Amino acid sequence: MFNRDAKEALVEKVHGKLKSAQAVFLIDYRGLKVSEINDLRRKLREVGSELRVVKNTLLKRAAAGTQADALAEHFNGPMALTLTDADPVAPAKVLTEFSKGVPHLEIRAGLLEGRLLEIAEIRNLASLPSLPELRAKLLSILQAPSVNLVRLLAAPGTQIARAVSLRQEQLSTEQGGDAGASV
Repeated sequence: MFNRDAKEALVEKVHGKLKSAQAVFLIDYRGLKVSEINDLRRKLREVGSELRVVKNTLLKRAAAGTQADALAEHFNGPMALTLTDADPVAPAKVLTEFSKGVPHLEIRAGLLEGRLLEIAEIRNLASLPSLPELRAKLLSILQAPSVNLVRLLAAPGTQIARAVSLRQEQLSTEQGGDAGASV
């Protein structure tokens, strides 16, 4: 059991995290084994997110005055909180994929930049490409014109080199054929 000071410190810490969070997801973890929860925590940590189990009464106090206050109606029963201040797509993907393999995990609700998300919207969010994937696609789109220009400028030189190479092969074949005929 926490004493009053420890509870107040936890409320302040969670309040700060909720204030800076870009996305928050609520999950029901009943029925999950400790090893499954640890595995989920590890996967979320890999994508820059955090999984916290906080008592609902403390969570309500921590959410007050933050965008997460919109989730207060979902603060009931055993629940865990997933927070991210980075790419919101990554934890949504982890939670969605994990819930497919572990049927006991239930995604309850989410919050993205102050907007309440339903389960279907969280699944749609999970289907989007992640931020690094979007950056890679944008970079390839931006590089395409310059790559095409380089190819276009290199084409005449390549064609001349091929023509010289073919003529050289042709001459060496003719000389080899003439040398055999004169012997």
